[in-house]
Amino acid sequence: MTPLASRPGVSRLSIPGRILAATLTAALWMSLPGTPAARATEPVPLSREGQITDEVGALGSRKPQAETALDRLFETRRVKLSVACVPDFSGRDAQTWTDETANRDGLGLGQDDVLLAVATHDRRYAYSVDQGSRLTDDRLRDVANTAVEPALRQNDWAAAAVGAADGYAAVLSGDPVTAPAVTPGAAEPGDGSAGTGFSANLLVPLAVLVVALATAVLTFSRRRRRTRTRTTPAAGRRRRRPSRRSPRRRWWWTS
Repeated sequence: MTPLASRPGVSRLSIPGRILAATLTAALWMSLPGTPAARATEPVPLSREGQITDEVGALGSRKPQAETALDRLFETRRVKLSVACVPDFSGRDAQTWTDETANRDGLGLGQDDVLLAVATHDRRYAYSVDQGSRLTDDRLRDVANTAVEPALRQNDWAAAAVGAADGYAAVLSGDPVTAPAVTPGAAEPGDGSAGTGFSANLLVPLAVLVVALATAVLTFSRRRRRTRTRTTPAAGRRRRRPSRRSPRRRWWWTS
C-alpha cells in the first residue's frame, strides 16, 4: 500500500496550516454553548456553614436577607429549611434529585427538615420533607403556589427562598400565605459559571480575534514562501510559460 504522503494530489498540511486548523477547532469549541453534560450537577453536598447552598450565585447580595428569613423560621417554628440553587438536575426528575440530596445529607433525620431545590437553568424546582412533617401536602402546595412560584417566574431566587420560609411559618401558625416582594432578575444567574471570573459574552469576540490572527499568520507564511522560491529569468532569455497544475485539494475540518 502506498503511504498517504506519497500519493499524488494529496499533501500533508504545512505547519502554519496545522496551526490554523488547531486554532479554528479551539475557537469553535470555545464559542459553542455548554452542553447539558458539562452542566450536569449530581446531588450536591449541602453547605455546612449555613442553610443555603448556592452553586450558581443566584442569591447574590441578597443572600443575607434569605438567611435571616430561614433563621426566623427555625427560631419561631423549629423548622429547618435548606435551600439549594444549582444549574440543573443532571437530567433527573426534580423530585428524585431533591429527595436523594436530602437523604444523603441527613435532612430526613429531622421530622420538620425541608429542602427546597431550584435548578435555575432547567427552570424547575422541588421540595423534600419527611412524611411525618407538620407541613402537609396542602400546606406545601399553598406556599408553593403563593410565595415560591411567582418569585421563580420573575427569576428572583432570593425572594423564592424568603417566600418559602415566611410561607411555612404562616401556614404553621394558621395565617394566610402572602407573596414576597419580587424584583425581576437574570434568567441565567452567573451564566452557570459562578466564581470563574470569565463571562461567556467574551467567547465569541475572542474566537473571532483568534481566527483573524491565525489567518494573518498563515497568509504571511505563504507570501514569505513564495518570495523565497521565486526566480528571475536571465536577461534576453524568454520566460517559460508555467505548466498548468492540477488544483491543490483542500481539507475542511468539521466538528
